[in-house]
Amino acid sequence: MSAEQLLSSHLTWHRTDAGSKFFYYADSGLGRCYLKLNDFPDEMIYTLYLGNDPLCSIEEPPSTWIIPGQKRSTVPVSKIVPNKKGYKVLVVDPYGGNEAVLLQALEAGSVESVYVCLANRLKPGIPTTTKVFQAPENARGPFRASGLRLLNPLRRAWLLAKQVVCLRGVVAEVKPDIIIAIDIELGLPVALKARGVPVAGISEGSDILVVPRRSEKQKRNLCRWLRKSRGMIVYTKHQEDALRLFQSQNMPIWIRRRTQNITPYSESFELVPSQKAHEFLPVFRLGAWRDCAVFAPLANPLARQVPLVLCLRGSSAVYRPEVLVEACARAYRRAPFTLRMAAASDDVPRLLTVAQAHGLPKDAIAFVTERIPYERMPLEYGAATVVVQAILDESLGYTAIEAMACGRVMVQPDSEVAREVLSPEQQALLSGPSAESLAEKMALALNDHNLRRNIEDANRRHALKYYDRAKVLPRVGAGLQAWLAGIIQAYRAGKP
Repeated sequence: MSAEQLLSSHLTWHRTDAGSKFFYYADSGLGRCYLKLNDFPDEMIYTLYLGNDPLCSIEEPPSTWIIPGQKRSTVPVSKIVPNKKGYKVLVVDPYGGNEAVLLQALEAGSVESVYVCLANRLKPGIPTTTKVFQAPENARGPFRASGLRLLNPLRRAWLLAKQVVCLRGVVAEVKPDIIIAIDIELGLPVALKARGVPVAGISEGSDILVVPRRSEKQKRNLCRWLRKSRGMIVYTKHQEDALRLFQSQNMPIWIRRRTQNITPYSESFELVPSQKAHEFLPVFRLGAWRDCAVFAPLANPLARQVPLVLCLRGSSAVYRPEVLVEACARAYRRAPFTLRMAAASDDVPRLLTVAQAHGLPKDAIAFVTERIPYERMPLEYGAATVVVQAILDESLGYTAIEAMACGRVMVQPDSEVAREVLSPEQQALLSGPSAESLAEKMALALNDHNLRRNIEDANRRHALKYYDRAKVLPRVGAGLQAWLAGIIQAYRAGKP
């Protein structure tokens, strides 16, 4: 009976002291109760205790409980009290991209934001101070950018027309000072049709030069849209080519960092104050932050007889799942472990075939085919011995940042982004692109306990120094607010 009472009670949980066998504690009318973290993912996440007596195991905490780091509840639009400081920015998102981190940065810069989602579902993490509009069902595009690009021309033109009508209605209602459009090819053309409002864009680089390779007609269209927009935010590893294109269009630009190969481009934008390039501080890229109190090493790390290798980001081809499985099979011969890996349901039979062909036992793999809630990700990292990925061209480094914040070791191929994001100690485990090279670094990380312990400690320190939300977000928000103010003032003054 006490278990049922506690599960239906309003309880506020707190972290226990280091060294305790329990993870959280709370005071109830029945006495002090505790949550013990189990051997996840093999068991349910928590066991509920009253005093020293176990009551029951639970997978998801009740909604009546308040737990540190638990996802914030959403506020109905009618009850939202917008932030009235600064300017009003309307963010147009065609496919559910990186809108949450942008909106968080706007909130930190005291900028009132309105979010217009043109995709068929919202991503989590949108601030409760942001007013949200979602396009009517017949105007919503696919959730992924690749799905939008693959639509036939007639269907895509019809969809864009519907989205323009939707956006004009929102603009007439909220009267924004500026529009920020995510994706130059998919979001910018729709935003420019709103009329009467300055438009800035966001580029990750792939929307310009990488996916797909551009025809001359496509490049002409991109340049035409750039000429009509007022500025650009760039967070891309393909920055040199992107900046060269923006330079040719006289674009005011906000770049993620200064390096030798882009210094000439950033300096060339110091034309007038409103067109100055606002730079990120080193390694502070847009969205590169996590709450390090939530993504944190477990108070009592799970002791496993068999190590767990984790790969939970990316089930698409760009993450090279076959290469990853082959690498794990090679590493398994040197250091047995269990692999917990994200995969699409349709891909599981093929990946099992690859695993068996390379000698990785079927019972050594646990495929995750459902979407894991964001708030559960710290527990996933906490249960891992090593986090691994095989992607060659990751543009933002979220997996690495989360793994470091949780004090976990990463194994991944060498790349510009990896060198920028990872701690110096962690870079010792960067591999070549082949499955054999990945396997070699995985075996090293699994077998050398002292090396792994040193890297875990260094990763946590690195995450706290460079990627803690409390430190990064206010500085990014202030820079973003200043950049937007320059564009709005220049537009109102009639400057080109």
